[in-house]
Amino acid sequence: MGRRPSRKDPKYREHKTGQAVVRIAGRDYYLGKHDSDESREEYHRLLAEWRSSGSSRAWTPRNRNGKRGADELTIVQLILLYLDDAEREYQKHGRETSEMHCIRSALRFVRELYSRSVANLFGPVALGACRDQMIDAGLAYSTVNAYVHRIRRMFRWGGERQLIQPSVYGGLVTLRSLDKDSTRARVPDPVTVVPDDHVNATLPYLCPQLRATVEVQRLTGMRPGEVVGLRRTELNTKRDEWEYRPKDHKTAHRGKKRVIIIGPRAQKILRPYLHERLTRPLFSPREAENARNQLRREARKSPMTPSQARRRRKASPMRTPSDQYTVDSYRRAVARACDKAGVPRWTPNQLRHNAATKIRAYGDLEYAQEVLGHESPNTTETYAERSYEKARKVMWEIG
Repeated sequence: MGRRPSRKDPKYREHKTGQAVVRIAGRDYYLGKHDSDESREEYHRLLAEWRSSGSSRAWTPRNRNGKRGADELTIVQLILLYLDDAEREYQKHGRETSEMHCIRSALRFVRELYSRSVANLFGPVALGACRDQMIDAGLAYSTVNAYVHRIRRMFRWGGERQLIQPSVYGGLVTLRSLDKDSTRARVPDPVTVVPDDHVNATLPYLCPQLRATVEVQRLTGMRPGEVVGLRRTELNTKRDEWEYRPKDHKTAHRGKKRVIIIGPRAQKILRPYLHERLTRPLFSPREAENARNQLRREARKSPMTPSQARRRRKASPMRTPSDQYTVDSYRRAVARACDKAGVPRWTPNQLRHNAATKIRAYGDLEYAQEVLGHESPNTTETYAERSYEKARKVMWEIG
């Protein structure tokens, strides 16, 4: 629970009364029954706030000893109510979106330090203590800022429903975001292009379906989630340059439309996968596994034993290949192929940078913005239509 105390941290001690106690800035703070979960949590909470204040001797805790009225909402109660509502909001096609995982990860830091504290007393100092815990956990500064925003969002939600005082959220907004040039948080290297030689070296170690996935993404600049979800029903092949209009994409919840133009080189890769089942993803791990097993059977040199010949496939196996790759399974497969090929690991998202660089070198930034589906606050509808026609022309020539 929380960061493990260092040798310089005030010690968690047992008082002669059986209470746990810690001396911070020259004052004793009683934490509850010694060696209880509640006293340990209070100890870590006080240490986190003390560290966040710069270990000042003038520091005084908020919500000392965790005392609260019987009718006041605690942090853990607020978290449970918020998660119950968020699980209904962040759904797509009956399944939770990835945002729910991020919300739970962010709120974990609040729960570890302040689960029994009063929600109305949670302020900027407490939020700063949670942020310090995130930094100590090795999270990147951008991830820390995003997690802090999600924590604020929970308190805003509580204020909107009058579960807590609306002023709590106003206080949390005063905590400034981390600046990558002046923070001790980890600053990750920027995502860059991956050399084509590395991609080409990786391709032989991927199954045909994933090999096609990589090639199509490299040519079109699709997002990983868009290429693994490619379906025949969302693909218009009536024009020379095909159009892919995914129903699910990054800005779909904002009512934005996404049109991906597919040129002749990518069309050639896709044609063998335009099967009759219109609603099935074009690239299927189930089909890849079936094809791999077929090749193994054809390459078999020794005859089957009688017991193998009598063996029948289980009616309900515990684990079966899915009908669609996920972004994570796609990324993991590429990482394994990189290791086998002996090249530095790269991620599918880097292929978008490759496409953007190539398109911008061929045309200009306007082309790349439209092809990749990036938004600009100054773009008008007329401008978008004009750039769409330019993007169509570019992708017909290079895609």
